[in-house]
Amino acid sequence: CQGGALTKESRSAVLRLSKTLNYRSAYIETMQNGLNRSNNSDCKALTPYFMWQVADNFISRIDNKESVEYHQLAYIKGVALLLARQNEAGKKVLLSAVNEGASLHGKMGIASYLSTYGFLDEALQIALSVKVDLEEGDLWRRELAESPALEDVNAFIGTVEESRDNSKYRRAGEK
Repeated sequence: CQGGALTKESRSAVLRLSKTLNYRSAYIETMQNGLNRSNNSDCKALTPYFMWQVADNFISRIDNKESVEYHQLAYIKGVALLLARQNEAGKKVLLSAVNEGASLHGKMGIASYLSTYGFLDEALQIALSVKVDLEEGDLWRRELAESPALEDVNAFIGTVEESRDNSKYRRAGEK
């Protein structure tokens, strides 16, 4: 994209591949980079809509909604929809990823995006569930190693509660 190499033909080839190739979790870095660049105004050829299409194509080939691959793609798709200003659709996809068993780290990433786009109640609910899981301490191996720190979750909860309270106050004062 930076060198102008992402042509219409290249995008079409990627879309065709995403319809036929099985997604592997090792692709997440490439997908995340694409998502990040799709939000960069310097990269006009790569759009959130394109990243949504790629993720959607890959998701259509995944049967196990509890798999790491599904959660990665649901995250990419949901965030791409938010970036494309399809907020309700993005929220729905991200919440489905949480409900299908995303990792605690993944849940906090989703909560962060939801709070950024004004879905404060949903973000708070997710963060509170992560807090409960961390406090219960029933985490092992990789899940434990990749979990967010309880202090960070508590700080996030405090920030979201403050934002939510301030937005309710502003809305009440605007009437």
